Amino acid sequence: MMREQFAELQGEMKGLREEVSDLRLENDDLKRSNCDMKKQIDELERKTDDLEGRSKRNNLIFYGLPRQEKETNVECEAMLKDLITDKLELADDIVFDRAHRLNSKPNSPVIARCVFFKDKVKILKAKRKLQGSQIFIGEDFS
Repeated sequence: MMREQFAELQGEMKGLREEVSDLRLENDDLKRSNCDMKKQIDELERKTDDLEGRSKRNNLIFYGLPRQEKETNVECEAMLKDLITDKLELADDIVFDRAHRLNSKPNSPVIARCVFFKDKVKILKAKRKLQGSQIFIGEDFS
């Protein structure tokens, strides 16, 4: 009777050892898979940051511009053109892809996308002419 119980316990132990061994292998596979996924996520995050930075490359943010009543994007762009020619003393040949307020709050910043990167650089170089005013120009970083 004891020998039968001992043999039965040995069989159960062998089965448990095999199960533990299988679980260890499965755990190792999951760890490797998790590590691979983390690397992929890191790479995708890097690529996303790069793409976001490139998409914002030509953007400028204008702070301190007064909001007109029921202002449209066209009026927003016209206001920027006036600022560029009158206060920054730049030629009227700067082209914006789009310009709009960032939100609906009073005097929220205006974001504008220059068609040409060189135009963005011209505006940034000329922004020092705004010293003493309430208008500031910054870049749109991700």
